[in-house]
Amino acid sequence: MPLLPYLRIACVLVLSICAVGVEESRKDPEEDVTCLLQYSRQEHRTPGTQSLLEHLNSFGLGSGLWSGMDETIDGSGLSLLGTSSPSSHAKLNHFEIMGLYNTGTNLLHHLLLSNFGSQLSMEATDATPPKKGCLFWKHSSLSILKLKSPNTLQGCNGSVVGLAMIRNPLAWLHSMHRQAYDLNNCAQRENWLKIPCRYPRGTPQHTLAGEAFPNLQSIYTKWAQDYESLASFGFNRSLLIRYEDLVMDTEGVLSQIASLANLSLPDDGIVQFQQAV
Repeated sequence: MPLLPYLRIACVLVLSICAVGVEESRKDPEEDVTCLLQYSRQEHRTPGTQSLLEHLNSFGLGSGLWSGMDETIDGSGLSLLGTSSPSSHAKLNHFEIMGLYNTGTNLLHHLLLSNFGSQLSMEATDATPPKKGCLFWKHSSLSILKLKSPNTLQGCNGSVVGLAMIRNPLAWLHSMHRQAYDLNNCAQRENWLKIPCRYPRGTPQHTLAGEAFPNLQSIYTKWAQDYESLASFGFNRSLLIRYEDLVMDTEGVLSQIASLANLSLPDDGIVQFQQAV
């Protein structure tokens, strides 16, 4: 599904779920967002109905998997993943994993290692500062990189496979309110959905340090727009992956990646994760 309809569906969910029992006079869209966040925590669940986490567990998925949190890997980030070439003289392919905090980039990383391990070779960690040859921090803004450090994106059109993670924006806001890492000063304050948000000077990607946005939602929008036009940043081979699809249809997503990068899925079935990674 293209990204923009995906975002529109989220907006429809807000209106359909939160309109129940709410006065018609309420017009503030921020209240809709807050309402759905409360719904996701089941604070106002109808007695006798299945909770959201119970519903997920009925699919055999550990609820922790749905957090999408990034805390289990330290600030050095994810290792760069390279696909081993059949010919020792051929240029090494590598994956560039991209995504905002709490969008499942760590889950994707571990799934790639677990299911394509013998076909992958490990190189340097996320590049901070960015390096020429399409090496950059996975949480970077592509449009800001293109503006401030254009040489970084040179080489993305070569042997690089770009994998960009996106997540339901309301689920993402919920996770960010719990833990936003560099953006905790925005996400854990009063009126957090409405206040301006600035990346601190210590942000691993120096091109983002000091960058200000009207609110958290505008950060999501900017990154999402970049990911929907990956070709404009030089990626000849790329895939936009919804976090929900990666969890619910892991084999389908890995099959797309395998086709894109000329890899083979395990003969004895794919490896999945029941807990957050």
